[in-house]
Amino acid sequence: MEILNKKQGNLAQTEQLFQEYKRKIHDEKIIATIEGLLPELTRKAQNYGQLRKKDDQTSKGFNAYCECVRKTLKSAALDLKTKEHMLQETLDNWKVYLSSYDQLERWLNEGDQVLQRSSQEKLVSSNGFILNAVLSLK
Repeated sequence: MEILNKKQGNLAQTEQLFQEYKRKIHDEKIIATIEGLLPELTRKAQNYGQLRKKDDQTSKGFNAYCECVRKTLKSAALDLKTKEHMLQETLDNWKVYLSSYDQLERWLNEGDQVLQRSSQEKLVSSNGFILNAVLSLK
């Protein structure tokens, strides 16, 4: 889970991390396994408490420990569920970024081509642009 809290990396790294996440969470059913352990842990703590009635202090300590483990597992399960949304959002942001980058690169290349034209070609091109602008106003 620690790796999910770090920067995801580039698009390929994020896609790989997302696929690994889906495999672990959905295919291996980690969250379901964790959530299935929670009631079992509570039941075992209660059973231990009934067996250790003579030593109430030890029983309370064990119950407190089991409750702490249960809360940690529950928190981990919730945290894992939120990571899927975070990874999907990161992938979406990468796609928007790359699309914007491609558009900017095309625009810069077109501008570079215009700058490489001769003065005469630039004048003809700008006159055509002005003429089109005037005609569109009518």
